[in-house]
Amino acid sequence: LRSAPGKPAPDNAAPAPDNAAPAPDNAAPAPERAAPAPDDAAPAPDKATPGPASPEPAPAPEEPAPAPSIAAAVAAGSAVHDDEVDDDEKYGDLESWIAHKNGLTLVVDQEECISCGTCVENAEGVFVLPETVDEPKASVVSQEGDWERIQDAIDACPATCIHWTDQPEKFKRLMDPEGNPLA
Repeated sequence: LRSAPGKPAPDNAAPAPDNAAPAPDNAAPAPERAAPAPDDAAPAPDKATPGPASPEPAPAPEEPAPAPSIAAAVAAGSAVHDDEVDDDEKYGDLESWIAHKNGLTLVVDQEECISCGTCVENAEGVFVLPETVDEPKASVVSQEGDWERIQDAIDACPATCIHWTDQPEKFKRLMDPEGNPLA
């Protein structure tokens, strides 16, 4: 469809073919069409929301991916050796590791100890129970060891006499690790 000279073409008019005759000199100019919006143009404000459109927040910068955990490495089929993994990764949320890392001292309150030997069964080499006396009391002989086993000993103690503390002098020691009485 072509419009009459001096009248704009209707909106539903088909575009003129490429080989169409040129418009006469006295013809009205074609109506201007809006240029397409660039890709980075802000979207038109929503008519249902009054007020100015708020700008979109800038995307957060990407953080580096965390190092794979031991579990992830094992799941991926990688061999994980203790010397390749630091203690923070192995024991990061274990109470005994946190206490040790914070400089606390592992103690047995020997006045409360019932000589059951549960601590030695769980963490031999960290705790001892002298065999040379009638009523032995457990002692700590090492401030380090397998942190999971130390935590197991603390959790399993029926007398709840094993503690991490920053004041070891406040806990009673009745004998040394060999069973010799302390004054």
